[in-house]
Amino acid sequence: LLNTVLEDANWSPSWSNTQPYRIAIASGEVRDRLSRELCTRFDLGMAAQNGGALGKLRLLLTRRGLPDGDFSTQFQYPDDLQPQRRATGAGLYEVLGIDRKDTDARNLQMRRNFEFFGAPTAIFLFAHKGLHEFSILDTGIFLNTLMLSAHAHGLATCAQGALATWAGPIRAEFKIPASYQLICG
Repeated sequence: LLNTVLEDANWSPSWSNTQPYRIAIASGEVRDRLSRELCTRFDLGMAAQNGGALGKLRLLLTRRGLPDGDFSTQFQYPDDLQPQRRATGAGLYEVLGIDRKDTDARNLQMRRNFEFFGAPTAIFLFAHKGLHEFSILDTGIFLNTLMLSAHAHGLATCAQGALATWAGPIRAEFKIPASYQLICG
């Protein structure tokens, strides 16, 4: 089934048919190992954030848990996009029964990103940096085609930008050329 979805995604158009993206597929033991490592890094980052100045200093000294992604996943949302973001977040937490002020439950929910929400397979998507924003566009088209095909074949998907926070563990598992940047999982 996964091969069928990937075959469909291969029909995605791209700039001069360059297909400026690469994927890395993790399942089984590789998936589990990556999830454990990403969860550990998330936990270390949260401990540093909650540990005050000493916790942040420890994080800076050990560097373990510091984001090492190719793109920053920590940024200020533009004001005009905040209403949609807030409405989506409020709706999600309401469905999950998580109160807005329940920081611990919200952090646990965020951690689920790094557990791949229990999915048996995680696909990491990389974009070639040589075509600048055009490779990002082509990579998005590929991702959209992949997700639509998965849906058409009865599979649920979720594009996870949070997975781009730490590229190191993914690069350690797969041979990804340096010219490709992790954009999402």
